[in-house]
Amino acid sequence: MCPCKTLVYYLFMLLLVSCPLSGESQRKISIEWAKTYGGSANDALFDLKFGVNGGLVLAGSTQSTDGDVTGYHGGGDMWVVSTDANGNLNWEKSLGSSGYDFARGITTLPGGYIVIGNAGAADGDVTTYRGGGSDIWLVNLSMTGSIVWQKTYGGGSTDYGSAVKPTLDGGYIICGLTSSTDGDVTGNHGNTDAWVAKLDNTGTIQWQRCYGGSKSDEGLNILTTKDSGYVLLASTYSNDGDVVGYHDSADIWVLKLDHSGGISWQRCLGGSSGETAYGITGTKDGGYLVAGGTSSHDGDITYNHGKSDAWLVKLNTDGTISWQKTYGGSSVDGAWSVQQTSDSGYIVAGSTLSTDGDVSGLHAGTPQLADYWLFKVNATGSLQWQKCLGGSSSDGAYAVLQTSDSEYVVAGQSASIDGDVTGHHGTLNNDYWAVKLVDRDSTTGVSIIGDHGLQIYPTIGNGIIHVALANQEQAYMISVVNLYGETMQRIATSSSDNILDISGYPPGIYLVYIKSNNGTVVRKVVKR
Repeated sequence: MCPCKTLVYYLFMLLLVSCPLSGESQRKISIEWAKTYGGSANDALFDLKFGVNGGLVLAGSTQSTDGDVTGYHGGGDMWVVSTDANGNLNWEKSLGSSGYDFARGITTLPGGYIVIGNAGAADGDVTTYRGGGSDIWLVNLSMTGSIVWQKTYGGGSTDYGSAVKPTLDGGYIICGLTSSTDGDVTGNHGNTDAWVAKLDNTGTIQWQRCYGGSKSDEGLNILTTKDSGYVLLASTYSNDGDVVGYHDSADIWVLKLDHSGGISWQRCLGGSSGETAYGITGTKDGGYLVAGGTSSHDGDITYNHGKSDAWLVKLNTDGTISWQKTYGGSSVDGAWSVQQTSDSGYIVAGSTLSTDGDVSGLHAGTPQLADYWLFKVNATGSLQWQKCLGGSSSDGAYAVLQTSDSEYVVAGQSASIDGDVTGHHGTLNNDYWAVKLVDRDSTTGVSIIGDHGLQIYPTIGNGIIHVALANQEQAYMISVVNLYGETMQRIATSSSDNILDISGYPPGIYLVYIKSNNGTVVRKVVKR
């Protein structure tokens, strides 16, 4: 395992196996529902998205052959779970070979999904395999989980896939890690590099690039940008090659790429003790918000609460730091996922072992193990509220979605059988665990104006969407947000008929927020 991987697992998994908060932070954040998914062996979730059916889709890995899991191939499988809006299981699908296979990311498409992860052998669902321990594996699924097509990428050494996003031309951009110098990979700088490949709509490579230096580098997440470029979130141990401004140990590395993969700018974030991040979201002002963890007390970090903190870094459009803040207590804390919220703040999911500082409510067992940690900050990073979720065993959150102004779904994995966790399928191993939360103190709600003449049509199309508003005596703000929390367009209106042009967007699902003084409505539209 490369040093980047080792840091991530130690910081967020192995280490993760009170001061009163302000009145604002003590908001009533209550559980609406909580569901476990899995079997008696280990099930590890890495990603969560809105499903094509109005529910949710979860992706990760399974080693179970019972419980909710069917069709296991052996060694470890990708496991995709579809639920309804209340978390009830619609369908599940094991994907894999006799080797070790797992999913790291999933993206919702019109009529289906695309999943990225790793394949460990050339049998079962995997038709090609280059060896070296692992290939990047991309699987296109129908809306019911059947394989439409699948492809592997890499060379004769180890390759890992981390994230996939649809592109403006109908294809895909993928990122991950490579230690290969052959096969699909050219330009490796040494050891492991971050690897990015642009694919067409059938998964064929159009271009590929390695990014890094002579030490270990890894691509962790990627965003598409309005100029047909990309923003790559990576980790680096290098101080040469493409890397400029390295601090020490592991740095968070953010690169802005043009449409053909050329580096427009790059930024190392960190200090002397090591940082890592998996969460990144585009912001409404054209910048980016990175969510991760830090053990440093210097460099770009101005304060650390203890062993390691959750760390948010707001970047401007050109990659300069707008602001950065740490969150946590005297023990191990980290952030894994972030989404910008409808009020221009951010919802963050991760893990905590702390019982002090910013953290309260840890479900401590013996020995003390981690909880999910969910916290909300405003647009400038000030903590608004926080919530620990879990039981007396180890629980870690890896993905979060805002489902309305006052509601959130957070998902990860849990080994607990008590506390907030019910229905666990094994005694010691992890289940997928998804939790729906409601902010009872939120000043706005959803569907308050939902049945008062609001119409959106067509809800499935590739061009113009009409938003018809019956009450022209009010002012409305209409926003289109993609599933990564990025605001694509926004209009202020009191007109009866309003036009949203989605023709230039990548295919996929978008949320339309219609806000007035009476509340907020959220509707889903699909771009073909």
